Amino acid sequence: TTFRDGLKKEGFQIVEMDTTLKDISETRVHKRLPNIILRQLRFLFTILFNINSNYLIVFLSGGGSYVDKFLPILLSKILCKKVVIFARSGHLIKDYKKNKYKFFISSSLGLSNIIICQSTFWKSYFSRMGFKENKLEIIENWVDDEKIDKSKNLFYSSYNQDSGKCFKIIFVSRIEKNKGVDDLISLALSLKDKIDFEINVYGMGSYRDDFVNNIIENKLFGFVNFKGWLDKKDMLKTINNHHLA
Repeated sequence: TTFRDGLKKEGFQIVEMDTTLKDISETRVHKRLPNIILRQLRFLFTILFNINSNYLIVFLSGGGSYVDKFLPILLSKILCKKVVIFARSGHLIKDYKKNKYKFFISSSLGLSNIIICQSTFWKSYFSRMGFKENKLEIIENWVDDEKIDKSKNLFYSSYNQDSGKCFKIIFVSRIEKNKGVDDLISLALSLKDKIDFEINVYGMGSYRDDFVNNIIENKLFGFVNFKGWLDKKDMLKTINNHHLA
C-alpha cells in the first residue's frame, strides 16, 4: 500500500487487484481451491478489461504465489504490457530448488521487464540466476515521508521497572514457524520470575495450534496470550497500548 500510495502521488493511475487470501488459517488445498480459481479469473478479466494500462506490478511471496501470478504475468506479456516483479520473501531461495515451483519462478522472472531487488544481496542472487544487470533494480524497504512525520508526534507509554507496572509486548504477524513466533516462547521463559510482563500475540496462520500448544506445554498461559486476528482499523491503537512491538 505504501508503494501504491507513492505511485499515486507521482500521478500514476492504479488498478488494484487484491491477492490476499481471506482465510489464511485454512491450509487444505481442496478447501481453498474454489476461492483461488475465482480470484484467478478475476485477475485475468481485470487485466483484459484494462487494455490501456501500461504495467503490471506483481509481488511474489512464496509457495502458491508463483503459480497464482504466472497466468496474469503471461497474459500481460501477450497484451504487450511491461511486467515489474517484486520478490518479497526469502522463501524464493529454497522454493527455487523445488521442481514444482522452479518452472513458475524462472518463467515469471524471465517474462518480467524489471525485477525489483530489496538489497544488493538480492541483486547478486538474481544475477547468479542468469538475469542481466539492466533488468535488476534495487529499491530497499521504504517508509512514506508522511508516516515518518506523523510518527514524530506519537506518544506512548514509557516503562520503568521500579514503577511495578506490567511490561507489555505485542507481536502482530502471520502465525507461522518461520516468522519466529517460537522466539516469543523463549523470551517469555527468560523473563519469567524476573519482571512482571505479558506478551500479546495477534494474527492467524497454519502454525497457530502448535504455537498455542507451546504456550500450554511451557506453562506460559497468562504470560503469553494468543489473541487471534487483529483488525486493521484497531491495529495502531492496540500496538500503541504496549511498550514494545
